[in-house]
Amino acid sequence: INVGVHKILDRGGEFTTKVDANGNVKIAVKKAFVETVFNDEHFYIDEEYECELPMGKMPGVPFHKDASDSLKIAVESFVRLNGGEGAVEKIVSSYKEKDILTLLALIPRVPQLQRQILFQEISNHFPPPESITRAGIIRLDKEMLYKWWEEIEWQL
Repeated sequence: INVGVHKILDRGGEFTTKVDANGNVKIAVKKAFVETVFNDEHFYIDEEYECELPMGKMPGVPFHKDASDSLKIAVESFVRLNGGEGAVEKIVSSYKEKDILTLLALIPRVPQLQRQILFQEISNHFPPPESITRAGIIRLDKEMLYKWWEEIEWQL
């Protein structure tokens, strides 16, 4: 499915999309997961997660449908302000275990020091398998990020 500059790849899941008057898409995944492509970059939205696909921009950060209002506000602030240390701190202070894929989605969007903080937060709940290293995640190894996403996704 092509929606503006975003491509939504149906991976056998169940999801809904809503397009607003400006062409922005909100996607909500009910079952399995959905893969989106923007500028040849792949993004994953897991079951019971929602994500904004703004027209002409990189996808937003997915969040669990039952995420707290404080987490949703912090994620929206992060996206709107293109990051920011304060936004990441607010996200880290307000997530629950079911929100862990939100933290993982943040890693490629933050500076190296914050990647280390996010790595540790995620590892506290879902230690990475041996094939995934802290150094690999910090340097944004796409294969390691995806494998860790897969490892966490099935456990949620």
